[in-house]
Amino acid sequence: MKVNEEIVPNESKRLLNSFISKIPKTVRGSERITFMIEHFSEIPIEEKYSMIKIMDNLLRYMIEKEASDIEFGGFGTEGHVWFRIYGQKDIVAELPKFSDDESALLILSLMTEKQRGKLEKERNLDF
Repeated sequence: MKVNEEIVPNESKRLLNSFISKIPKTVRGSERITFMIEHFSEIPIEEKYSMIKIMDNLLRYMIEKEASDIEFGGFGTEGHVWFRIYGQKDIVAELPKFSDDESALLILSLMTEKQRGKLEKERNLDF
């Protein structure tokens, strides 16, 4: 099995995109995050757990590679996961790419309900 399939099983990617496909095409920009936050509670617990497992796997891989930082999603990443290892920030080529929506949903899965509410209200959150 390839590293990317071990960290992000195909079934987990399918579950992410199942939720993302429910976002109306007319919802754009920051409204997409608002939609995800408002509908996050509708995601079955098993699917939320699958998202948390992806993040756990990414963080475990980050530790294994002795990375100090992880970056994915947002402007400039081009869908790649980036690690900073000993001060050098590079793409982790063996990991799959994530769309902005997939990245946002994975990050939301790490937040508490209170944190998601704060993000929705203030459009910014450090955690």
